[in-house]
Amino acid sequence: MAPRLPSIVHIGYHKTATNWFQKVCYPAVTNAEYLHRKRARQAFLADSGLHFDPERAREALGLDRRRRVILCEEELSGNIHTGGLYGCFTREIARRIATVLPEAQVVIFVREQVDMIASAYKQYVKEGGTHGVNRYLHPGRYLPESGFQPAKAALFDFAHFDYAALVDHYDTLFGRERVQVFAYEDFRRDNRAFLEDYVRRLELDVDLDGLGDTRPNPPYGRGVLPLARLLNHFTYRDLLYKRCWLHLPLLYKLRGSLLERLDRLPGLGAPVAPQRLLGRQNVALIRARYAESNRWLARRTGLALEAHGYAL
Repeated sequence: MAPRLPSIVHIGYHKTATNWFQKVCYPAVTNAEYLHRKRARQAFLADSGLHFDPERAREALGLDRRRRVILCEEELSGNIHTGGLYGCFTREIARRIATVLPEAQVVIFVREQVDMIASAYKQYVKEGGTHGVNRYLHPGRYLPESGFQPAKAALFDFAHFDYAALVDHYDTLFGRERVQVFAYEDFRRDNRAFLEDYVRRLELDVDLDGLGDTRPNPPYGRGVLPLARLLNHFTYRDLLYKRCWLHLPLLYKLRGSLLERLDRLPGLGAPVAPQRLLGRQNVALIRARYAESNRWLARRTGLALEAHGYAL
């Protein structure tokens, strides 16, 4: 009897088409069972650091030795708006996954950091954020010096996008041969060629011709983004780092519907370039911040990061 193929744990990052994999690709796989992201959250994210029970996690996933499963949940890599809680959350979740599924294949998608961080800010606004780019990226500049300690503040953290650190950590836990790293840019540039290679490497049986080509979570365009920030002052969401002048019940859903309609208009829905959104100084800082890390990642993975615009 041939050995059972390993289960797959796709941990993100955010903003690298994980929604598409969750809603379109993985449910169509026939030689593994895709488990809804809610079950991944229940298994690995529900318990506090001092109360995690591997057996309870296995029960939440319904694991047994005969089933090959696929998990896909971007929060497993840490939340983009909180920096994975100073990296502690990200590290702890990696340990939990290794304890419950030690022989799994881990899938990590990366995205050029200027583009990624601009996308993270757009998502922050879409989820209810009100602060401008600089305050979002550099919260320590805007908070009282005596009251800001990164280890205590769940805020944006540039360290979260040091992909090399995350990949190296998973290499240590699972072994390099079990950690698969992909560039989001390859997926976006030639979707079909990427997927053919992807399903081959992960040994997935799926009819690529039957997959949809929808993008479930598009960002707001340049004309809608400032309007969204304004409306966000009148709704309270789970984002802590924002201003709420007055909470109007039901506004969040109504606002979402309105903004989606406006975003379809050619002028308002036009995409805003990451460089324009972030500004020259932030772009220079980001590229300098990750160059050394990206060089390591390029050597480790063989990915054509320089061709995709990554700083090296």
